[in-house]
Amino acid sequence: MLTGDNNVKCIEEKSIKFKCDCNEERIEKTILALGKKDAFDALENNNGILELTCSFCNKSYNTYGT
Repeated sequence: MLTGDNNVKCIEEKSIKFKCDCNEERIEKTILALGKKDAFDALENNNGILELTCSFCNKSYNTYGT
């Protein structure tokens, strides 16, 4: 139906699963991408806690300033 060709044959069926690959390393890279000034400003404005939430699975990661 998608291609408009009625002669399409299914050769394989697979189940689709959602699996997020977020992890602490990726979150650290995101913080580094902010830049030093913006990261420290964010920490300062949030009582020394920087919380990032994955936009795909909604898992939260917290980073604490020292």
